[in-house]
Amino acid sequence: MATSYAPGELAYLALTSKPELTVRDRLAWTLQTRLAGAVVAREWRNTAGWIDLAVLDMAGHSPQALLELKAAYTFDFGGARQIICHQLPQPTHR
Repeated sequence: MATSYAPGELAYLALTSKPELTVRDRLAWTLQTRLAGAVVAREWRNTAGWIDLAVLDMAGHSPQALLELKAAYTFDFGGARQIICHQLPQPTHR
């Protein structure tokens, strides 16, 4: 799948959009073309809610695999870490 992107394309998409959507779509296409006898569905809904990507049996009813894709920027973790660190109690020395 990585070779299906032009050099720098994924980096550009990460800077200008939500890259998880294009990765999901490219992964869906790759799976659909390689998995004979399966249906690959994006934004598939089941009893638990919406699933980013589902591999279903040929009838389209029974899930064989469910995938959730998430993308994050490194600065997202910096802010979260600072919040978590401030909430932790100071260790006590015994």
